[in-house]
Amino acid sequence: MYTKGKWKFEDEYVRAENGEIIADPYCMETAKTSRGNMEANARLIAAAPELLEACKNFFEWHANHFEEFSDEINGQLLCLANDAEAAIAKAESEAQ
Repeated sequence: MYTKGKWKFEDEYVRAENGEIIADPYCMETAKTSRGNMEANARLIAAAPELLEACKNFFEWHANHFEEFSDEINGQLLCLANDAEAAIAKAESEAQ
């Protein structure tokens, strides 16, 4: 289980709301990775809980509203829902 709540990138660490360090984006610093890339990776890590929640919300919404749309739109929404479901499973260690 991951640390609940919003995460933020500050003081060179990704931290939970309670200040707990979630990740140190600079611990794996190499000559091939720029500081800008490491900071971008840290911001993405910090957004992970909110991205996971957004995927869950979309997947649930789609499941409840599937029959309201045309076949063409449903096909597109189904692809998005499948992507969201795969991301949720990956985040929750149900699939890799």
